[in-house]
Amino acid sequence: MAKKKLSMDTILSNPTDVSRLLDEKTLSSMFDYCDVRYKDLVALRTTRNEKLRQANEEALQIYKPKTFPWKGAASVKYPLITNACIDFASRIFPAVWKDGDVVQTKYYSDNKDYAAGERLAKYL
Repeated sequence: MAKKKLSMDTILSNPTDVSRLLDEKTLSSMFDYCDVRYKDLVALRTTRNEKLRQANEEALQIYKPKTFPWKGAASVKYPLITNACIDFASRIFPAVWKDGDVVQTKYYSDNKDYAAGERLAKYL
């Protein structure tokens, strides 16, 4: 069986559902590829997501009762991450908001669209 080639015009004429243009075998192989790739990516991110969850718990200072050195021992959490975030924000704010402009544009080509640069700086 000869492979059917889809033109870009055919795909763009019906951008919401291209599956109707493909045969069952192609759809099945696309699904299998996407499913395997998704599961691989989830497996790769599992340890990273666990570390992010633990860091988030520390940053939010979520209370957990202590069992060491004895049950009911004092559970003091020093807000180191919170203090660091506040300190960083207080130092970076004046540098970012210098002259009231967060975004400044530079032009590196002869085509200088000043209006587009001003719109970009205004809305960011």
